[in-house]
Amino acid sequence: MVKFSEQVHRDTKKLWQKSFDHPFIKEMVTGELPEDKFKFYVIQDYHYLKVFDQLHLKLAQQLPGPQRQVVEDYMQNLTVDELEARNHTFQKLGISQDEWAQTPLAPANYNYLNHMRHSLATSPAVGLASFLPCPWLYVELATHWQHANSPVEVYDDFFQTYEEAAQDKSTVPMIELMDQLATQADLKERATMARAFVRSSYYELQFWQMAYHQQQW
Repeated sequence: MVKFSEQVHRDTKKLWQKSFDHPFIKEMVTGELPEDKFKFYVIQDYHYLKVFDQLHLKLAQQLPGPQRQVVEDYMQNLTVDELEARNHTFQKLGISQDEWAQTPLAPANYNYLNHMRHSLATSPAVGLASFLPCPWLYVELATHWQHANSPVEVYDDFFQTYEEAAQDKSTVPMIELMDQLATQADLKERATMARAFVRSSYYELQFWQMAYHQQQW
């Protein structure tokens, strides 16, 4: 039987490829991306990571001991490092905490976060399926562009952050947990998990688009 993770990974292959090839990423690699677009991305991503962290804490609270520990270990090892990396990027770009706090969520970010909130409210399994495209896609993004060396230091740091995450394999236990929850789910919940995963993959692509066009309400 095909693992659930293999199924949804196959189903979202074309969407993920569009993320790998998005102009935002390609222009980071070449150094042509205007800094204001990257600043827009970083601020929105920081908003996203704050909620992402909170949602994982809520997910952990809904799981039994061993499964809860997988989520808690993941959060300790990855999200804290990402938030610290974003703070370092803020300093390099001259972004103050006041500027971040006063910047509202862009439409695509707002929709993505609400999608994950709704997914977690449906069930822990559906919630996890909606969370995983973000870190898993970034791991593959880092692998896809592993030989890229942007001439812009802050962009090069961005790729190195995710390359380090890819090397430490921190996403693997979470993928395994999703497969475990999928085997425990009935057909209806499993289908809902798959939809949540695909929709998050769509929102990942929209996140690049949002930043590239500095989307406003």
